Amino acid sequence: MTTTVSISPQLLDAVLKLTQATTKHQAVEIAIKTFIQIGQQEQIRAYRGKLHWESDFNSFRENDNLETHHVEFNAFASRSTTN
Repeated sequence: MTTTVSISPQLLDAVLKLTQATTKHQAVEIAIKTFIQIGQQEQIRAYRGKLHWESDFNSFRENDNLETHHVEFNAFASRSTTN
């Protein structure tokens, strides 16, 4: 899809240098993808401390075959007050 935008030459030069892109198109695409990735990471960080996870980590250490392990994950479970 072709889109025409007006970008500050200084801003575009900075993006070209930081991304080491060979074209303006590449630089803008990398910048947009990076912006999206950072936004998604921030959304994931919002869950910190809010998700309930139960697992036996000792069994992970004893057996390399992760498919045999039971892991319970419930994003909607309230966090236990006892550890």
